Amino acid sequence: MMNVKKYLTIVVLFLTGFLCSFAHAQQTSMDANLLVEGRATILKNDVARARESAVKNAQEKAVLQIAEKILSDKFSDEKFQAVKSILIGKAGQYVKNYRIASERSSQDEYIVSVDIVVAQAAVREYLMQMGILAGSEKPTSQRVSVSLQGIKKYSDFIRLKSFLQSQNKLVKSFYPCTLESGKAACKLVIIGDVKKLIAEFEKEEKYEVKANVQNPDDLVINLRMREEIK
Repeated sequence: MMNVKKYLTIVVLFLTGFLCSFAHAQQTSMDANLLVEGRATILKNDVARARESAVKNAQEKAVLQIAEKILSDKFSDEKFQAVKSILIGKAGQYVKNYRIASERSSQDEYIVSVDIVVAQAAVREYLMQMGILAGSEKPTSQRVSVSLQGIKKYSDFIRLKSFLQSQNKLVKSFYPCTLESGKAACKLVIIGDVKKLIAEFEKEEKYEVKANVQNPDDLVINLRMREEIK
């Protein structure tokens, strides 16, 4: 017979691992994926430093966009400016990872477009710790899988991500969002009616849309790029 003490130790380790995995999943679901443009002036022909500053500028903008979305219309512009000045100095703490999608220089300015994953839950927690945001009940969210086939160029992938970012009233997170062999796959967290998101995809006219929304536990939107008329 297994030693009781050994058995209890195994149970405790199992529960600890399960709870940690659950907490990680909850945290990940609160991540936000944004495509943000950053800019910086090129000084003394130092392009490398300008590039670094442009990426930092994009990260700051991303974190501020998340803070603004969380606070919505609850604060005056004056109060939000004070919040911005604090968050800008801490932006790096809330960026989980990033990827430069495109970059270019224009006269004396360096410009980058950056895919950024922001720890939205951490931003919210910080605002609560500051006493700026009171704790409130979280709205009900749904997970939706989006698949896009027929991608022929990288700009099609960027267009999809930009579209999802523009639907911020519905789409709260679209991470991970991957591209492989002409096919993109995104895992969304949405708040609201998934049919509204489907309707927005149909308005784009770039996609053929097929959706399976009968099973609320397995919401799927399948897209295919329409052939361009030449």
